[in-house]
Amino acid sequence: SAPPRSRARVDMTFERRVKPGPRPLSEYVRLPAEKYSVLDSSQIERVDGNSFKMDMGEIKLPMGFITVHPTARAQVELTPTGARQSVKGVSFEGKPERVINSMNRMFEEINWSNEVSAEEAGEESILRCTIGMDWALPQGLGITPRMLEGLLSRLMKFAMPWFLTQLERDYGRWSTGDDTRDALSEGEMRDLTQKMAFDFARKTVAEGFGSDTKRGKKNEMRDKPN
Repeated sequence: SAPPRSRARVDMTFERRVKPGPRPLSEYVRLPAEKYSVLDSSQIERVDGNSFKMDMGEIKLPMGFITVHPTARAQVELTPTGARQSVKGVSFEGKPERVINSMNRMFEEINWSNEVSAEEAGEESILRCTIGMDWALPQGLGITPRMLEGLLSRLMKFAMPWFLTQLERDYGRWSTGDDTRDALSEGEMRDLTQKMAFDFARKTVAEGFGSDTKRGKKNEMRDKPN
């Protein structure tokens, strides 16, 4: 039978007040995926009509000996009030192998979604993102659900203001009739990912996470020639 897993759950809502344009925000949030503008052309690739691949690039973590290259698949589906963006798979490459294997185990069973919706509020509109994460954690990784929930909440508070700013910018140009759907930036998401990864790594080490990571470091030091 499969080894037991504990569960971490995060639910958060982020809002941004937006000045309405000629086209309503409620129409913008229900655009089909094929009309999406990728937020960063260097890291997001359209796979098919409603699926995207996110390549976060190579990240060297502050421990010094760990290099990770995460990729994720996302799918978009329309809802009555907007759209749901769901991460369907996360995988890692890099070194050392032991640590990468642990990270892939850790991300085997994660359900992550972002529901984007809009609400009219007088002379303003409200752009809303509702984050839901349900994470089944394998045993033996040295991190508890409570620790992980705190870390994920911190990361979302770091990342979502940037995401809302990108959506607001994209809505502004779409609302005035720009249907080109060109990417908004190139490299901004990579820089954000690097900062988030460093913060996550520092916090997990500070909280005592990573028995596998620590063993990997010891093994690496032992294997080095004199």
